[in-house]
Parts: sequence; structure tokens; C-alpha cells
Amino acid sequence: MKHLFSSFLVSFALLGGQVVAASAPIDQAATAIAEGSVDQAREVLTDLLKTEPNNVEALLKLGGVELGAGNYPQAIDLLKKAASLDAATPRPFIGLALAYVHTGRGALAHAAIQEAVKRDPTKAETLKPLLERLEERSAPSGH
Repeated sequence: MKHLFSSFLVSFALLGGQVVAASAPIDQAATAIAEGSVDQAREVLTDLLKTEPNNVEALLKLGGVELGAGNYPQAIDLLKKAASLDAATPRPFIGLALAYVHTGRGALAHAAIQEAVKRDPTKAETLKPLLERLEERSAPSGH
């Protein structure tokens, strides 16, 4: 499957949610991604996580980078960690849903979207098209 929602997630990882506290490395990574320098962004975020392993924003952004690059197992690991550290944000679950879609795990993708909506009900309308696509894909074929 092509990177169906990859550019969406990378944009969401950069722009979505509330800015916690701006940091020079996070800003550097965001600039690198915006300029298409994904390897540079990955390096900056990886270095930041060496000194701040529980930096949720860095985990989310690096998860988005890995998802956009098609590195789904790494994206899933990073996004799960971000979700475990921040009980309020829906962002990791949106990324997890996309990673699960790309790895053929529709039930997990569906559950991740439901968790995102549970954490932020205002996301329900935004996520509705993705949820509908998941349901279409998991519906039994008429053949």
C-alpha cells in the first residue's frame, strides 16, 4: 500500500495539537521537515531523545517522520511511548491508526481512532473520513 496518509500525518505531527514549550531542537526539526530534510530532522530528534527520552513532542514528531518514511514499526514504538506519557493528547493515536492501516491491522487502527476521539471529542468530525475508510476496508467483500 502506498503511503496513504503519510503527508497528512507529517503535517499533523508538525502543526497539530498544542505547542507545549518551544525548544530549539524541536524548531530545528520542524524547519528541516518543512524543507524536506527528513534525515536532518530524524537526526535532531534522535539526539534530543537521547538527553530527553520522555519528550512527548519529540516522540510525536519523530513518530511522524518515521511514519512518513514508511518505517512503521519504529513509528508505532515512538507513538506508543508518546501516548503512554501524555494521557490527554489524541495525536499519538491518530498516528498509530495510520501506521496500523499501513501494516494491515484494521482493528487496531479502528481502536486507535476511537481512543483519539475519546481523548478529544472535537476530533470526531475530522477523523470520521478515516474511520469510514477503515470500515469500508474491513467490510466483507461481496465476491
